[in-house]
Amino acid sequence: MFFSKLLSQRKKSIQRLLLYTGPALLVSMAYMDPGNYGTDIQAGASLNYSLLWVVWLSSGMAMLLQYLSGKLGIATHLSLPEIIREKLKKKKYIIPYWLAAEAAAAATDLAEYLGTVIALNLR
Repeated sequence: MFFSKLLSQRKKSIQRLLLYTGPALLVSMAYMDPGNYGTDIQAGASLNYSLLWVVWLSSGMAMLLQYLSGKLGIATHLSLPEIIREKLKKKKYIIPYWLAAEAAAAATDLAEYLGTVIALNLR
């Protein structure tokens, strides 16, 4: 009696854990911040499945780049910007990388801001 009750409680707790783990894995793997989510919903509503190949390609590229960056970090104990700084000594070579990183950060922030605005205006 006691063991069956304990097993039943454990089964329920595992089910509750899995209930939250699924969405958490989706959010962590798909980069689902409010901006990305709002952009994806809008694109899906207007274009249906015609741009699904872009999602697959960009996800594959992101996984590859994260894998390679992690491998580089494990092997050298340096981050990607530190490696670039070490390999490219002159500032005229470093500045374009810095500008590209700033542009990417600005675009990401803009998408997140717009997604938040869209999410707040949904009623």
